[in-house]
Amino acid sequence: LMPMVKQSKSPLASTQKESSSKGSAANPLSSASSLSSQKSPSALRDYWDSYGGLKALSKSPYLWVSVIFTLVLFPGWMRVEGREVIADVTVSVAPSLLGFSIGAMAIVLAFSGSSFFEVLSEKGRYDSAYIDLTSKFVHFILVQCFAIAFALFSKLQLDSVLLSFLATLTLAYALATAVATALALFGTARIYNTIMRLKANSGEKENVD
Repeated sequence: LMPMVKQSKSPLASTQKESSSKGSAANPLSSASSLSSQKSPSALRDYWDSYGGLKALSKSPYLWVSVIFTLVLFPGWMRVEGREVIADVTVSVAPSLLGFSIGAMAIVLAFSGSSFFEVLSEKGRYDSAYIDLTSKFVHFILVQCFAIAFALFSKLQLDSVLLSFLATLTLAYALATAVATALALFGTARIYNTIMRLKANSGEKENVD
């Protein structure tokens, strides 16, 4: 009797396996959760690779403009009064800028399911325009976080010239990356405008035909 019972249970078990596999294939949420459970590289490392790493950072004109701006302000952050002013300005301005940046990135991610962002994703390429745009947002946010941190440390230790230099440099770089992010958004708007123009031109050709 025992072998017969086992044989009667085996078709049911196979049916359950088939139904579960079909359900997982039909349900995108289950496939997404399985992908997220797989071992993947660190998000921070993935951002750094998408940004371009140290090579892109060293060649960034925004970084070198920030360095020049910091050197121009050399008499200011060398004095204790100037260090305190720079720290106060950073602490008062950077948090609001950080909140705006996170909100703007959240809006970009919220509309990632639209057809336009599907074009930007370039069929899931790792170096797509969508990843490039979001990596610029992440870079902008991280620079602001560093600016706030160095400003707080500089405010607590006003006698440290190194902290004052780093606070000034990251503040200038945060302002420069704000310009870079704005230009990246403008570039995205140009891509969208080009797509709409191509659609309009194709529609006109169909009407003429």
